[in-house]
Amino acid sequence: MAGTLLGLFTAAMDMTVVSTSLPRIVASLGGLGLFPWVFTSFMITSTTAVPIVGKLTDLFGRKPFYIAGVAILLLGSVLSGSSQTMEQLIAFRAVQGLGAGMIMGIAFAIVGDVFPPAERGKWSGLMAGVFASASVLGPLIGGALTDHVHWRWVFYINLPLGSVALAVLFFGMPTLRPLARASLDYMGIVLLVATVVPALLALSWAGSRYDWASPEIIGMFIWSAVALAMFIYAELHTEEPLLPMGLFRNRIFAVSAVVTLMTGIAMFGALSYIPLFVQGVIGASATNSGLVTMPMMIAMAISAAITGQIMSRLGRYRLLGVAGLIIMTAGMYLLAQMDANATNFIARRNMVVMGIGLGMSLPL
Repeated sequence: MAGTLLGLFTAAMDMTVVSTSLPRIVASLGGLGLFPWVFTSFMITSTTAVPIVGKLTDLFGRKPFYIAGVAILLLGSVLSGSSQTMEQLIAFRAVQGLGAGMIMGIAFAIVGDVFPPAERGKWSGLMAGVFASASVLGPLIGGALTDHVHWRWVFYINLPLGSVALAVLFFGMPTLRPLARASLDYMGIVLLVATVVPALLALSWAGSRYDWASPEIIGMFIWSAVALAMFIYAELHTEEPLLPMGLFRNRIFAVSAVVTLMTGIAMFGALSYIPLFVQGVIGASATNSGLVTMPMMIAMAISAAITGQIMSRLGRYRLLGVAGLIIMTAGMYLLAQMDANATNFIARRNMVVMGIGLGMSLPL
């Protein structure tokens, strides 16, 4: 598990380390209008990769894909650090996203392979804590490197960590081979990409590049909805589906999927835009903006670890999950109320509230 946790730590830090440096990156490379795409390109490839790689590892084993994910993440880091234009950075962030998606799609599956159900909550909570801890350090390290070294080192910092992770994984990770081989659902892969990509593009462009009611945005949502319907139909009529629809008949799985979606939206939304708000509105430096996001991630790490232990010992899944969502919603409301009169203390307080709710929801 050491190699798995180290790889997850590297991917998680890479997802957050760039947030506090983006204002400086935009000033260096230009292209303020392309600012959201530094996150969007990463999320498109990582979101698409998770289910596809998860299925591939079911067929061919976890280890080679996990190692490949770390290697691709490092390659994307080198390329991103050498970017000369915002367009290049966006493209290379997509490479990073592919590697991170491969890591995320496998890390939690390894827990299911290695540990019995009674132990999975504890280890899932530990992994959520590792993810949150890396996210704590990410904005802080990114801000410090941006202020005192150069923003390019925000990407290069992944290289030593990733190299150690590769060595540990190569020599220490067991080869877990599947019991039986099955066919790959190529149609499901194509339809999944056709569903996810236009939906993320529409959500990214709506309100900035196009109006929410514009033909472009409505067209992409319709495209995504039609592709989703075709994807569901295809998955119901294939022997080895990429995403078995029968899973959603399980209420626990369905609720957990919805909770994961909501927590992901809340966490990445805060990590993406709060540093920009702190630097642009409050007037803090890149390092100080990292210190503002740090309390949220610390609260999330502690909350996730404690919640995972409680779930394993007491089995109070529903109560803890509902409480986490309520606290997370309260934190989002508090963040939405901040304006030009907000201070660093107010921002930190609101981030802590949100972090506690996120941490309680993650082990689900």
